[in-house]
Amino acid sequence: MGFKIAFFLILTVFLILSEPRLLEDSEEIILTQENKIQIPAIYLEGEICFLERDVCLKEGVWMKYFDERGNILLTGHSFTIVPFGAGVFYGLSGLKKGDFVYIYLDESLVYVIEDVFVTSRYDLSVENFERVENTLVLYSCFPLWSASQRIVVRATLCNLCEYEL
Repeated sequence: MGFKIAFFLILTVFLILSEPRLLEDSEEIILTQENKIQIPAIYLEGEICFLERDVCLKEGVWMKYFDERGNILLTGHSFTIVPFGAGVFYGLSGLKKGDFVYIYLDESLVYVIEDVFVTSRYDLSVENFERVENTLVLYSCFPLWSASQRIVVRATLCNLCEYEL
């Protein structure tokens, strides 16, 4: 019994110490020439990787799909085992309709979140971009410490957003 308590205490300490970098309230959203994602509502900032899945997911966000119609599919871990701690998409469940997602690839893009939902881990419809344009989909395992479901965030390109990068 004491081992379980000690294990959970150590795990909790690692989670607290490995929290993703938070943006300061006074910090502006400034994107460099790097491939990057920022979501101020959940204090997320991460690099987008275009290499193989396993390499990218160890480092941050994997761009699984991108097409000429402006559709993007990004995926990342919500929790990592080694090193212990929050994954880059740890806070997706804290997003809501109307929050902004900032993407920088070859240009600055602003997306507004339209929907956040949980689906089966086997539901591949979230990867279907057949009838949409300028759509961003983010997804990760859900709930924490489990891969039984997926949390999905769907956003649309905001051409008339008042925020400029």
